[in-house]
Parts: sequence; C-alpha cells; structure tokens
Amino acid sequence: GCGSRGCIEVFASGPAIAARGMKAVVQGHGTLIADLCGGDLNRITPELVCEAAKAGDAIAREIYDFAGRVIGAGVANVITAVNPRRIVIGGGVAAAGELILEPIRRSIHERVFLTDAGNIDVVPAQLGNSAGLIGAAVWAREHILGK
Repeated sequence: GCGSRGCIEVFASGPAIAARGMKAVVQGHGTLIADLCGGDLNRITPELVCEAAKAGDAIAREIYDFAGRVIGAGVANVITAVNPRRIVIGGGVAAAGELILEPIRRSIHERVFLTDAGNIDVVPAQLGNSAGLIGAAVWAREHILGK
C-alpha cells in the first residue's frame, strides 16, 4: 500500500475489498462470504467477495459499491482536470466488471459538473490485469533492446 491515509488504494484496492469482506464475517453479518470461505478468513479474496456479490449477497455488493464510489470520486477529479473522452479501468479489481464499473460511473455522474459526464466512456482495460506487465515488457524491448 501507499502508507498514507485516505488514498483510493486504502478503500478500493483488492486487499481493501478482501479486508472489508473479512470484517463483515468477523462481525457476524449474515453474508455468503462466510459460507464461501468455509470459516477460514485467509481464504477471503476480492474474487471470493465478487463471487458472493454476483450470487446476490447484499453485503458483498455493498463492498464493491463502496469501492466503486471511491474510485469514481478519484476519477471525477481527473475528469475535471483533464476532460478525457474515455476512462479505462484496469487491474485486478476491474475483473469484477459491471459490479465495480457501474458505481464508478454513478459516482462520476454525481460529481462532475464542468463537462458532460454522459459523454465519457468508462470501460474495462482490454488487457485486463496483464496491462502493466505487457507495458513493461514492451518498454523494455524498446528501450533496452532498441527495437
């Protein structure tokens, strides 16, 4: 993590989503997360929380909704400063698809006023969670091997 407080990563990263899932189980909330992890908190991952959310678990859905709203708040600041036409969401959390993208879009629409937020596409990265790795490999090839 970044080591700071209030960062998007603190609230909306994969580890943050898993931690909120763990907290819900420890606090005894009736959630499918507890059943899916079989009582082993170490098995709670963002993917497991996502699985529970896609199965209709209200607590898991709220965890992803909260993460999406936080990401959307950060993205809204970028939109206000740069006014892009498209926002590409990548990384592991983006694998949740519309579960995370919908609250990001909603948050953007609630926060952006200087431009028409309806004209901004929010889409998942086509390379998924491999985008950073592929980008680093291309950079290395171009800058180190000179090709």
